[in-house]
Amino acid sequence: GSIFDELWAWMKREFFKYRTYDVEFVTVRYVTHTASGESIPVSGLCLVPTTVRGTVNTSSVPVMSMQHPTQVERRYSPSICGLLDPELTVPIATLIAGSGYIVALADYPGMGVDTNIHPYCQLSLANSVVDMIRASLEYIGSSTNTTYSGWDGRVYMMGYSEGGYATMVAARSMQLNPVPGLSATAVAPLDGPHSLSDTMRSVMLYSGTNFSSPYFLPYFINAYDDIYASAYPDFHFTNAIKASVPADPSFSGNLKWMVTAGTNSGTEITDKMKQATPYEGPRSILTAGFIGELANPASQIVGILGSNDSYRAWTPLMPVRLMHNYDDDLVPYGNSTNAALAFSQAG
Repeated sequence: GSIFDELWAWMKREFFKYRTYDVEFVTVRYVTHTASGESIPVSGLCLVPTTVRGTVNTSSVPVMSMQHPTQVERRYSPSICGLLDPELTVPIATLIAGSGYIVALADYPGMGVDTNIHPYCQLSLANSVVDMIRASLEYIGSSTNTTYSGWDGRVYMMGYSEGGYATMVAARSMQLNPVPGLSATAVAPLDGPHSLSDTMRSVMLYSGTNFSSPYFLPYFINAYDDIYASAYPDFHFTNAIKASVPADPSFSGNLKWMVTAGTNSGTEITDKMKQATPYEGPRSILTAGFIGELANPASQIVGILGSNDSYRAWTPLMPVRLMHNYDDDLVPYGNSTNAALAFSQAG
């Protein structure tokens, strides 16, 4: 009876018109690199189009690299939850695979089999996405399963919300750091937080009590603490997040544990944040010093955000279709208009 049930029923009706393949789910384990260059084992889900009843498959199909939206609970990583994915990424991917695509779904670092801190909305997200495509193709290429479709050389990429950001930075990485034999054919980022230094910074500073998913903010601070705090102490979690929220010296540690452990829901993290007194929106958990730096466009903090804007320092050579819900109240439309303007100005 939920809107998700209705959406899933509609998708099955529409996509099954184009279903020509059975689909096999394969958990892929591979190695990627963190922002600091460390090698880490990660995981993802590859959906392979297969022929019916074991007949030999002679078809070649494109790859669709799909990036999932923000997910703070590790149990909902694509390779773990499968079709029970509450964000519907895996069900949608299954329908797409059935219509003739090898679908590669990276869990991301900090998700799936990896328990490191997730690099939320940071350029290094690209590594796990690109390496997932490579690992999926290596698996299929080395398989003796004659029901598998082969790869025709094309790579399409799409993702929603954080997945829109991951899609954009992965396309950027593939263009600027080419992998032999692998390039993006076309890219579609949906509702991505591309403009960290402008649009999303405004969300951090000025969203009020009606902002329904403030948990993204400590999740974001935790990621940037892990990557940047050694060089930029302002990003230390305990420098950015009030130790007195909610008048409990241990609260910062508790909140950090919640956004690191991968076992708490966004709702649980949000409820913890709302114990800040007074709670006036996401910024209520931030220290005055961090708010001051965040509000200063010339600060080091804003400079770091700018360096991670998904549209900085490149001009796409492949077709990119930016899509955004004009009424998105969590990841505002300005993220995509800023990206489009930057690309337009860059020619």
